[in-house]
Amino acid sequence: MTSLPINGARVEPYERLTALIFGFLPAQLVYLMARLRLADLVADGPLTVDELSSAAETRPEMLRRVMRGLEGLGLVAESDGRISVTELGALLGSDAAGSLRDVALHGGAEAYQAWGGLEHAVRTGEPAFDAVFGESFFSYLRSHPRPVPLSMG
Repeated sequence: MTSLPINGARVEPYERLTALIFGFLPAQLVYLMARLRLADLVADGPLTVDELSSAAETRPEMLRRVMRGLEGLGLVAESDGRISVTELGALLGSDAAGSLRDVALHGGAEAYQAWGGLEHAVRTGEPAFDAVFGESFFSYLRSHPRPVPLSMG
């Protein structure tokens, strides 16, 4: 089957490239879910968006939009107006076996920002992290200590 052209391009490559261009959106949704501890907040049972918003100290109308994105990624599910975490989303829980919460926090914050300096690194040969944060990665870790996760899985 031949694909239909969009602006002179076949649909599949057009959609694929668009998904790559906006690939940061899912990563930032995952980061926000980890940052707001949403998996932890629904661990004892599903909550309405309003209840979840109150617990997470967010604006309900904005969190409702985030929930739609997280549901599209398969991290949360909505049923009868209540939000629950899926098996995939549960991996962002603080106490989950094999939790990836700390990875998501790093990936959505420092790593995300450092990759924004990729052009600088390619042009100068200097590490992007150093240019973005003003110090080396390991120096940054020393000056911004975080609790060590209790379990790695």
